[in-house]
Amino acid sequence: MSVLELRDVTKTYRTGSALSRHRGDFHALDRVSFDVDDGAIVGLVGESGSGKSTAARIASGLVAPTGGEVSLLGSRVDRLSRRDLHDIRAELGFVFQNPYGSLNPRRRVGDAISLPFQIHRPTMSARERRTAVLDLLERVGLDPAEEFAAKTPHALSGGQRQRVAIARAIALRPRLLIADEPVSALDVTIASQILTLLLDIQNELGSSTLFISHDLGLVQLMCDHVVVMSRGRIVERGDARTVLEHPEHPYTRELLNSMPSRMTRAEL
Repeated sequence: MSVLELRDVTKTYRTGSALSRHRGDFHALDRVSFDVDDGAIVGLVGESGSGKSTAARIASGLVAPTGGEVSLLGSRVDRLSRRDLHDIRAELGFVFQNPYGSLNPRRRVGDAISLPFQIHRPTMSARERRTAVLDLLERVGLDPAEEFAAKTPHALSGGQRQRVAIARAIALRPRLLIADEPVSALDVTIASQILTLLLDIQNELGSSTLFISHDLGLVQLMCDHVVVMSRGRIVERGDARTVLEHPEHPYTRELLNSMPSRMTRAEL
């Protein structure tokens, strides 16, 4: 069963101002189709501007497609009521690229992680939320949890902030985790720890993951399947090891030659 399906999805942006002579259309996505199966980790790769982050935002319902169909957990997103879309988003978790920009600098760590419970589990008591927050902090390796819960983001390192972001993303035990360049802003040692944490959480929850990256080496380490994008189109796809060890498309070979991984499997 697929937890996420994109079928012939397009996204077009209008460029130029209303008074410009050079108005035109920018096709960020051109008939993109792929699935994320239950329990799978799918890598979506390509250089900057390839359309991978646009596809991730459309997959999560944050951006509406210009055309095509998006289904989450068997439901067409465009056919969901606002209430149903709110409910289905409880099954999604997001980890964004920049750990410095993904957290409210004025909100304490404990409050940031508690927010999904307040939005989607309004019947939880304050005591229950507090217990859940401390458990999540311990699970992502931020201990003593009480001390980290009281901190604000500026008191944390980049790796610690990303751990907080992961704790918030998994708070509701989502069926689909979308990780958009989750370690590109971190050094190699911390990145290795974060990737190991993501794998452990995926195994624990039995969830699916859409892993967006420009680093094909990391995708080979993390993913079961890979989808390679260039200029808004899919140019190659398949089993991650097969595609990345025996690429058929020139663009995939170019990525492999120009973007070596920063770590090996032994370092995870």
